Amino acid sequence: MPSLAKSPLAPILGQRVPLRGPARMLVALIKIDVEGHEAAVLRGAAAVIARHAPSVVFEYAPELLGEAAQAPFGWLAERGYELFGIRWIRRSVTGRGRLTLEHLCGPPAGGGNYLAVTRSRAARLNALVA
Repeated sequence: MPSLAKSPLAPILGQRVPLRGPARMLVALIKIDVEGHEAAVLRGAAAVIARHAPSVVFEYAPELLGEAAQAPFGWLAERGYELFGIRWIRRSVTGRGRLTLEHLCGPPAGGGNYLAVTRSRAARLNALVA
């Protein structure tokens, strides 16, 4: 079994780790689930986001934040991202559900799951969900 210390995935705190092999491929999606530290993760991924403009899926729980500045919405909007709320809607007759996207005009009032996409992708999504 190879040593984790030699793995490119080894946790190295406070140091930059060069990406090799498949990790250099296009980044199309970033999924974040870090219980209130979304803005810090985005700041840490700023170079990847600037280079690849991936879509970002994250859970937002305002009760976990010490202050509004820790919310990721402003940071994403400053970089040309638009936001969609991801909602599960259950049909009353059949009980079956489906996912829907709700285009947001600003930061949401409450928590939930959200999708951030570039403006060009948002235009395509709006055409699909309208």
